[in-house]
Amino acid sequence: MGPQQNASTVLILLALGTIILGTLLGLLFFFLRIHLKRIKAAEEEKHRLEINHQKALASATVEIQERERARIAEELHDDLIAQLYRIKLSNFNPQINQMLKMSIQKARGLSHDLSPPMIDQVNMETILLDFIEPFRQKYQIQSNLNDGNNKELPKEAKLQLFRIFQELITNIDKHAAAKQIDIYYRYRHNYLALLLRDDGLGFKAEQQNGLGLKNIAMRSQILDGQFKFKPNSPNGTTFTFLHYEPNN
Repeated sequence: MGPQQNASTVLILLALGTIILGTLLGLLFFFLRIHLKRIKAAEEEKHRLEINHQKALASATVEIQERERARIAEELHDDLIAQLYRIKLSNFNPQINQMLKMSIQKARGLSHDLSPPMIDQVNMETILLDFIEPFRQKYQIQSNLNDGNNKELPKEAKLQLFRIFQELITNIDKHAAAKQIDIYYRYRHNYLALLLRDDGLGFKAEQQNGLGLKNIAMRSQILDGQFKFKPNSPNGTTFTFLHYEPNN
């Protein structure tokens, strides 16, 4: 075999080796890519299961809370209010009757807040306006609620959003020392939004670990939404909740 044939053989062997090596490397990258995809899919599945587990725990906790609220509201309505009415009917002192009337109104308000009546029969705007009405004597309130849209939330979602709203207004009333509250609510085909803005003292650091914030977090999770508190300038706080579903 001459030198030229030897050189050709070497080139052929080099070419075959390069092809084989390239093929092996290609297969290696192919299987590595599949392996990485499987790892990523497993991590995503684990994350999804963790989120579903947390959501299930939140739903169970909230369900227990709502059952207890409904029980207390029923006792207030059927026992305490009824008893106060009986006392009022048998009493002839106008001053005491006035005090009893105020107590009945207070008990009825507590019962209403604990378990909103006919929540499945009234729209979200009515629920929010009904709750905020007593606060108008104390605050300047601006509301922008759904802007004529007739789309209505399911009963369970209405209850969760109302509890978030209730918690926010109660916190503002207790801690913010505000003068004005702005309320914005929208429900469209692909998003749900609730915004509250006040001009009070701002969101305090010690409130971040409070039960109220945990309650908001649980109910936001049940609604598959995100929330945040942001300081206003020069003072006050803006709360934003958003549930968004991308268009298919």
